[in-house]
This record gives sequence, structure tokens and C-alpha cells, in this order.
Amino acid sequence: MSIVDRANRPKVDPKLIEELLEAVADEPDKRDFEGTTIEIVKRVSQLGLPERQRMDLGLAISFRLQALAALMQEGGGRGWTLPAEPGCTLLHAEMIRCAAEEPMIEVDGQVAFDRESFHRRLLSTAEMHGQA
Repeated sequence: MSIVDRANRPKVDPKLIEELLEAVADEPDKRDFEGTTIEIVKRVSQLGLPERQRMDLGLAISFRLQALAALMQEGGGRGWTLPAEPGCTLLHAEMIRCAAEEPMIEVDGQVAFDRESFHRRLLSTAEMHGQA
């Protein structure tokens, strides 16, 4: 099993990602990879899961955030984001939900979301929740 397959296995609660992103946004020193990773470990540790599940969930969240960042850099968040203070972007709740649910893939050795699939899920999810 590839590491991306392993990262796709845990169910990730969108609320956990939302809380994590808010915590990182509130603390400028956590906005880098190391600070975000520490915050992921801290929050996942508080869930009381067995060690293996904590490790897998932490990996899944980290990879999902990396895939979401790559999608955003490619302009994949257009229409679903708002600029905020320097270094921060406000994401529509449905973007976070899709980042928690969409299967990840590997592209050129990097974790990613299939852009078309992500946007189909995003539109479907937003329509289902009446937020499109």
C-alpha cells in the first residue's frame, strides 16, 4: 500500500480541519510546516485514539492540507475563498469539507487532489447543503 493510499484510509472530520486551520491562523508562528505539524499532533493526540490510528490520522490531515494548499496555488479556490490578513485566506466551509473527504492522488511525487473531481464534489456538496 502506498503512503497516499494509507493517508486516504482514515475518515477525517471537516470540523477538525476547520479548528486546526483557525488555530494556525490565530498564531502566526504556527503558519509554517513545522508549526502546523505540531498543532496537528497536539490536536490528534487529544482524541484518545490508539497510537497507530493517531499516526494515520495525523498523516491524513497533513497530506490533505498539503493537497489543499497545492490546489489553492493552482487557482483551484477561485470563487470559494476570500483574502484575509497577510498570509491567510478565508475558505468556504464546503472547501474544507471537500478537503476532508476527497480522495488524494499522487502527481509527480506530490500529494494532490484531482482538480476536476474536487470541484465536482465541491459543487455537489454545496448544492446539497444549499450553499452554492
